[in-house]
Amino acid sequence: MALADDILFLLREFPDGLDDDEIADRLHLSRRQTANQVARHLAESGRLKRVPVSGKIRNFLPGTGPSPQQQSPISPTGHNRDRVWHWEGNVQASIVERLQAEGWQVNFVDTASKQRGKDIIATKEHAQLWVTVKGYPEGTGTTNPSTQARHWFSHAIFDVVQYRNENDEVSLAVGLPDFPTYRALARKVEWLEQSAPFSYLWVSAPH
Repeated sequence: MALADDILFLLREFPDGLDDDEIADRLHLSRRQTANQVARHLAESGRLKRVPVSGKIRNFLPGTGPSPQQQSPISPTGHNRDRVWHWEGNVQASIVERLQAEGWQVNFVDTASKQRGKDIIATKEHAQLWVTVKGYPEGTGTTNPSTQARHWFSHAIFDVVQYRNENDEVSLAVGLPDFPTYRALARKVEWLEQSAPFSYLWVSAPH
């Protein structure tokens, strides 16, 4: 992919990284989204890192990147206090905080944009972790939250199947808010945890 090579070559000149807007500007791309999509693909394949710095995602070549003091301690969106705790973005932010506290380096975060792909990519020593994140629906006038939650759970499980087919060595996880509906569904697919394998990252309501 010519654009992917152009992005990697460009980043050699910028050890402090570039965000997607800066890449699009320097490569004279008409759409920022083009830079975002290609950079996401490169991050998922391990050819670059996408790291939150000062509230914005920046792209770095492997072996470069911000100091711990520069790197944002949570996802670029952080916790949105105007949304319920089990909103997908808040679940994601809680998981990022937990992973960083456990010594993982979060290289890629992207839930809010709703692009296809991993929601979180993290590394620790020689291990890599891919996480798919779902919130819990608030429901609508015609749809019960638990009914919609079953659909969201099935999407998460399908993500796991796709990820495992893509890479049989990476660690996989499903990040979910801790609701009885999700716990019951998780028990029904316990066999898949052993076959895939993968784990759950449960997020509880704040006290």
